[in-house]
Amino acid sequence: MNFVSLKVLHSKTLLKNCFFSFLNFDIKFYRQVHKGRPNIFLAKRCCKSTLFPRSRCYQHLPNSFFSTVSYLGAAEMANKSSEGLALKHVLSKLHAFASPALAESWDNVGLLVEPVTPRPISNILLTNDLTEAVMQEALELSTDLIISYHPPIFVPLKSLTTKTWKERLIATCLENRVALYSPHTSWDVVKDGIPVAGHGTGRLCVLKKPISILEAVDRVKKHISIPYVRLALASNKDQDSLITTVALCPGSGTSVLKGVKADLWLTGEMFHHDVLDAVHKGTHVILCNHSDSERGFLTSFADTLTKLLDDKVCVRLSLSDCDPLKTV
Repeated sequence: MNFVSLKVLHSKTLLKNCFFSFLNFDIKFYRQVHKGRPNIFLAKRCCKSTLFPRSRCYQHLPNSFFSTVSYLGAAEMANKSSEGLALKHVLSKLHAFASPALAESWDNVGLLVEPVTPRPISNILLTNDLTEAVMQEALELSTDLIISYHPPIFVPLKSLTTKTWKERLIATCLENRVALYSPHTSWDVVKDGIPVAGHGTGRLCVLKKPISILEAVDRVKKHISIPYVRLALASNKDQDSLITTVALCPGSGTSVLKGVKADLWLTGEMFHHDVLDAVHKGTHVILCNHSDSERGFLTSFADTLTKLLDDKVCVRLSLSDCDPLKTV
């Protein structure tokens, strides 16, 4: 048998992306039990010495960890693969949340890759950027649809070969019948989209009570779970200076924030000279890396999409997706 289905009893013991030895199987678990409810995990038998790097975490779990164990043969696996929703249905739900027509005219959004031979959508992987590491993760998870916030196809491709990483991504999707969808700027303008409230690609927020710029830095780091940000203090101001207005834009905020009067600009990245211009005009600037300023939204959207699809599809967050820039 190639697969084993396990019903997990002790959700708190599970660690994301860890491997466990059980009944002579090396089993990869991909997510914790959602909100304490037992869940069914399908795990492929594999050889840890050849398929997985030694740096991964291995544990041995007793049989009592599981409430049910059943082995799935070819027929059962065929039945499992036939479950799920039609791609058109999933797309209709995505469009209802944010129509591709809302995207900027220069953007490339919507369904970017559609397999010629359709298959039901049972597993969806959410990522901010589709990299080769995320693509490999998607294949290991038997993903049917990848939703990548940034469109992997932006500059037109003249060929689909193995020469460049972008070409390899699209070729891999087609070869494995994985659909690819990108919402990008269509998510930026909906009420519950990438920015936190209101409408438009940026937000101007008025705080209920003033806080220091140092407290603002701490709140940003905690909210998006990163250890460092870059801070440019306004001229003649210090870290104890109070702020009451914040203009924010996820991603690259130069074009959106330019000319906006606020005590603080919060965004992912900006051009050097625009930062200089801002601080000389009395505005603090916090930069927290392009994708780090966007990625947090996917956590809440995973729950939103699960509800939109009536809990009939497994929606996962990529564990491989991360900003390429690190402060060292």
